Amino acid sequence: MRLLIKRNQPTHVADAVRFELQAKTQLTPEEADLVEAYDLGRMVVLKTELQAPVSGQPIQLLLKIKDLIDGRRFDCNDIAEVLETENSVKQACENFRGYLQVMENFGSEQVLEYPMTHVAPSGERVVQFDVGVTPLRTGAYDQSQRRVL
Repeated sequence: MRLLIKRNQPTHVADAVRFELQAKTQLTPEEADLVEAYDLGRMVVLKTELQAPVSGQPIQLLLKIKDLIDGRRFDCNDIAEVLETENSVKQACENFRGYLQVMENFGSEQVLEYPMTHVAPSGERVVQFDVGVTPLRTGAYDQSQRRVL
């Protein structure tokens, strides 16, 4: 998936400076097939309320997968609002990509080991989770190699 972002400043309207943000995704053929197979166009990938930095006005933002695929235009009052909206669009794409990764891995198993603790160079104790996705296979599980035989 690729995200295309275009920022514009339309001509001045009644002495008001306005900004425009356009966002559209480009999917690989495999990703497009998944969207079609699971009928994902209407799925909401982001619902948030932004605070317009300069005006302080709340902005409701709802993005569906169809919005990202077809492209969407956002009218903004200032540069800060453009950046806030752009960050929200990027988050929506991250969410969308997460859905695609789950769908791509149907038929596989996920192995989670809880917890893995180590000491950071600063001396702080850090807990991290080792997450891996492996193809679903039958057979014995080799604990030392963390894999299915």
